[in-house]
Amino acid sequence: MKEIKPPPDKEPAGSSAIENQRVDPSTPLFRVRSFSLLFITRVASTTAFQMLSVVVGWHVYELTDSALQLGLIGLAQFMAPLLFMVPAGQIVDRYNRRLVLRCCYAVAFLSSAGLMLVAAMPAPSIAAIYALIFVNMAARTFEQPLMQALLPATVPRAILNRAIAAHVSARHLSVLIGPSLGGVLYIFGPVFDYGVCTALVLAAVVATLMMSDPGRPADQPDVSLETLLAGFRFIWRRETILGAMLFEFAAALFGSASALFPIYARDILETGAWGAGVLRSAPALGALIGAAILTRLPIRRAGGLWLYAGFGISGVATVVFGFSQTLALSVTALMVVGLGD
Repeated sequence: MKEIKPPPDKEPAGSSAIENQRVDPSTPLFRVRSFSLLFITRVASTTAFQMLSVVVGWHVYELTDSALQLGLIGLAQFMAPLLFMVPAGQIVDRYNRRLVLRCCYAVAFLSSAGLMLVAAMPAPSIAAIYALIFVNMAARTFEQPLMQALLPATVPRAILNRAIAAHVSARHLSVLIGPSLGGVLYIFGPVFDYGVCTALVLAAVVATLMMSDPGRPADQPDVSLETLLAGFRFIWRRETILGAMLFEFAAALFGSASALFPIYARDILETGAWGAGVLRSAPALGALIGAAILTRLPIRRAGGLWLYAGFGISGVATVVFGFSQTLALSVTALMVVGLGD
């Protein structure tokens, strides 16, 4: 991979030498070393996170046989973004983003390694699993805004559109493959599965250590209540954005059946952990199909009606999944859930 060298002149705050580099628009993306390294971190970390979501659910259900304990996993994952969403935005906007990304992956690596060690114990601690999942999700909360900020700074503007498309496609592919991989590898036991997740996060850590500095964020005002609440005020004043976000929040809160996948896979569909992984991958496959349809037939009018229709389709498909007794129908229903979403 050929690294793009930054010019010797000092870039202004908030600007990146790489993004200002002049290159041929047809330049292959993976010849840009900074993009290749960021791409590796994205694929490795997202695949590890998706694997972890399946492994933890199946492991906890295997240890407890309790639907309540499965629900508490979701609670631990929900609390981390709730607590760190605002601080994450402030930190990403004010500190060296490469350094923050390294810290995120270091924390994710330690939490994944911790899960592997807990699983290796004769009597794994459920409380420790919850705590480590919370820590892992906290790191994930910081990673999301970091990726959005780093991508434009790691490729020249001439190839930015292609880089964004490749980056998004990589995420969708990881969401599709990661859960199934986690379920299939569970045949070797939870320790091995957690170990693979840890190795993937370690690959992301190594990639960040090889990344060049994309530049520092633009100067920001001092942290105050005003700056902390600025994003919330912006959303509150725009009814369309507020309504869409509340709609999505309600759909995610009341319409998600993912926490039940271990129960359905083992007790109803009578498959193994691989079945839980396939169930978790199915909505991502449906979403990819939906995205492909929308690229050919974009929605140009009556967006609100389409929004309600998508919500209705997802709801009906979720009900079908709830009554399903076969793996094929369950996977099909979940694909329709992803399509509607």
